[in-house]
Amino acid sequence: MTIDQNWDAFASQEKYLRALAFRFLHNSLDVDDIMQEAWIRYDQIDKNNISNLEAWLTTVVTRLCLDNLRRNRRFESDYNLINHSLGEYEPESSVELNCNIETAFNIILAKLSPSQQVALILHDIFDFTFAEVGKILQVSEGTARRQASRARKHLRNNEFRLNQRKFNESEVQRVVSAFLAAAQEGNVDQLISVLHPGVVRITDSGSVIRGSEKVIAETIELRANAQMANTYSLKGRPIIVVGSQCDPKLLLSFTVYDKKIMAYNVTANRNQINLLMLNKRDSFDFSI
Repeated sequence: MTIDQNWDAFASQEKYLRALAFRFLHNSLDVDDIMQEAWIRYDQIDKNNISNLEAWLTTVVTRLCLDNLRRNRRFESDYNLINHSLGEYEPESSVELNCNIETAFNIILAKLSPSQQVALILHDIFDFTFAEVGKILQVSEGTARRQASRARKHLRNNEFRLNQRKFNESEVQRVVSAFLAAAQEGNVDQLISVLHPGVVRITDSGSVIRGSEKVIAETIELRANAQMANTYSLKGRPIIVVGSQCDPKLLLSFTVYDKKIMAYNVTANRNQINLLMLNKRDSFDFSI
């Protein structure tokens, strides 16, 4: 096969492979790296050794994703996937979903091993048989089945976290207020005390920062924004608005669990912020 023929064959599977990789990594840059590495491996291998192109590429991409998970232990929330399924990003949806979806996924998935994630996603979402999952994970069919079973059991045991009433709203308010105060003061120790080590910061443009060190560094760098910010309540949940009520610059909504900020979302689109605040003015409390 020529290079062009090789690429055409690879490109015919690219959309599916990207969707598969994104299920595991939830980050387009990481997916790009995986796809590039998969292409290099495909381009270099003797094509006579490939009897089923889709199966071969699926195995390669999944194993690369598994290596990435094991190397980085990067279990972020399904936030990007959730937003993709919802359609256009809506700040109100972000606020309302934080407690009942994002927190649950972020916390529960963080406790699954990489192999459990792969077994669960491949079998329950992509309809792979456990024999196929086992080959990809390089384990027996029975072991693959047990990995998925343990993942499901863990999810079932933690379903209660999807219930918003399990979250103490006053505690969430205290944590968010403490975060803003620390940001305004540039108090690193206080920021460490309220941020989960694996905290994720996500913007409406798709930018993602992972880890408390990076989030703290950015927070300190953007201290001037914090000086212009105040906490408010939207539908009983605390948010931070940078700027005035009449001219909001940014809106931050939070996922809090066990007195730590697990993730927060930053909305910068003026039209979206203004629409939210105008439509939901009666649900805003400016007295916090």
